[in-house]
Amino acid sequence: MTRISKAVPLLLFLMVLSVTGKCLAQSLPSEETMSEKRHFNLFREVWDDQKQIWIAPFHAKAGNLKWSIPLFSASGYLITREDQWSSDYNPSSTTLNVSRKISMLGAPYTTYPLAAGLYLLGKSTHRERLAETGLIGAEALINASLVNYSLKLATSRERPDTGDLDGSFWEGGDSFPSGHTMAAWSLASSIAYFHKNKPSVAIPAYGLATAISVSRITGNKHFPSDVLVGSTVGFLIGRYVAKKHLMEDHAANLEFVPAAGPSGFGLQLRW
Repeated sequence: MTRISKAVPLLLFLMVLSVTGKCLAQSLPSEETMSEKRHFNLFREVWDDQKQIWIAPFHAKAGNLKWSIPLFSASGYLITREDQWSSDYNPSSTTLNVSRKISMLGAPYTTYPLAAGLYLLGKSTHRERLAETGLIGAEALINASLVNYSLKLATSRERPDTGDLDGSFWEGGDSFPSGHTMAAWSLASSIAYFHKNKPSVAIPAYGLATAISVSRITGNKHFPSDVLVGSTVGFLIGRYVAKKHLMEDHAANLEFVPAAGPSGFGLQLRW
């Protein structure tokens, strides 16, 4: 079976998966339903997130196609045409060494301690916003890991440096999608969106995630399509988690305050 014919079921799956981001945004509870901020329970939050993530594609609407078609088309093109470049790619020892050192920044032993460190630093310095950033980052990472492992098991794609070097699916591999990339982008987008008015936070976060993504290709560990899908899904998961908590913050800060005007006194709704 050719690579293209074996990839058809995966491409159809990607088309459904590519609308997840829009559906996740639509599945967020409205601010009217949030009378107060919930006590943060990481396990409950992840459980709720996973339910939304996996049912989101089934809530897809025709209007989402204008957003999903570019990702679907790019993924399909890479899988059927350009991924072979990775199999034929022979990086120098220097390139491999540098790439693999950079990619270590997207490994679980780096990303999870970073999220935990932000939380502990925030708690120890009484900076609740920083502590919450760490919790949200950890939530995004756990969600990304669960989705990533599920997709790896479902696709079983060989890596560029293993098997027949052609990136075959359902051959017992674990290449699709890139776990390092998905983790890096989920953490980066959750932190950046949670501090969305601070370019000093977003630029380094997205810059590092981009470097990790490139390193997985130049280090000959993943195909371009692995990285594209991993980074996109990771970005969407991180953004969803951060947006959800920001909405809770806004809802928690709604209040009525006395107000005076030309016609007399009254109450004003403020957040």
